[in-house]
Amino acid sequence: MVDTALLWIGLLVLVVVAGIGVAAWQFATTGERPLRPLAIAAAAFAGVFQLGQANGYFRPTAAAVLTAACLLLAVGLIVMEFRSDE
Repeated sequence: MVDTALLWIGLLVLVVVAGIGVAAWQFATTGERPLRPLAIAAAAFAGVFQLGQANGYFRPTAAAVLTAACLLLAVGLIVMEFRSDE
C-alpha cells in the first residue's frame, strides 16, 4: 500500500523546486526580482511542514514554527511585489 502523505509531500516539494526554478529563470532572463514564484514556493514549503507534522515526520512545535515562518515569508514577498508595482 502506498502512503499518500508521502506522495502529497513529494508533490509539494516538486512545486517548491519548480517555483525556485521559475524564479531563477525569470531573474536570468529579465533581471527583475521574481517575488511571486518565490512566494508560491514558500507557501508550498509551509504545506510540506504541515503534512510532515500531521504524519509524524516533524515535531509539532518545529513544524508550527517553520510553517509560520514560511507563510510570513510568502506574505512579505507578495507585499513587496505589490509595493514595487506602484
